[in-house]
Amino acid sequence: MSTGKEASFIMRLIDMVSGPAKAIAGAAGAATGKLLGMGGAVSGVAGKAFAFNQISQAIQGVGQELNAAVAPGVAFDSALAEMQSVTGLSGQALADLGEKARAQALVFGGDAAASLGSYNELINRLGPDIATNSTALGAMGNDVLLLSKLMRGDAAGASNALSTSLLQFGVDLRDPQLAARKMTEYMNTMVAGMNQGSMDVPKVSAALEQAGSTARKAGLSFAETNAAIQTIAKSGRMGSEAGVGLRNVLAKLGGTDILPKEVVAKLKA
Repeated sequence: MSTGKEASFIMRLIDMVSGPAKAIAGAAGAATGKLLGMGGAVSGVAGKAFAFNQISQAIQGVGQELNAAVAPGVAFDSALAEMQSVTGLSGQALADLGEKARAQALVFGGDAAASLGSYNELINRLGPDIATNSTALGAMGNDVLLLSKLMRGDAAGASNALSTSLLQFGVDLRDPQLAARKMTEYMNTMVAGMNQGSMDVPKVSAALEQAGSTARKAGLSFAETNAAIQTIAKSGRMGSEAGVGLRNVLAKLGGTDILPKEVVAKLKA
């Protein structure tokens, strides 16, 4: 092949190869451009999604804060509505109890709904007559919250112990003021007995559930009954077991004649 023909052949061969290569490169460039465009779009979408997510989280945070802020008010209204349904109180009488509950929450800590809850527990145990005197009910609520401080905040346990004491010793619940005075007296007696004896308030309450009524019928006072229960507890019989022991003895023989001399001496001291 002559030199001229060889050069011509090489040039045609280059054109044949470079043409498709340029087309491929052009297609690749176009595809790259589209991908870059898509990447920009995706980036924009991602940015918008991130911004939306941030806004959504902020809205949820505000909503949670609002829920936390209004929750005490909702709980208070619910407790007040429960009291109204149980007692039939309304108007100023109901508002007075609400204000007492708020005042107690400031003194004892917690919230006003919890104070109203204590009122409702007392009313459920002692009857609706208690609610006819807001001053007496407020005083009872104070006793419950005060005693609960010695019971690791167990307001329900304190309410149960004080209510049980009133019921077992036949306090006239138709007289709310008398009932309130007796509750304070019984609370002080139980606390004094707890300080001198072996049983805490929940165990004393369990003992009173077993022996309180029998002790009252046998002529023992609340203080005497507590002293007897605490004395029995020193032998290792606690709670309801101590109450059952005292009840059985009193039921068989009655009065203090059958109690050990050391117990009688404590009762008379």
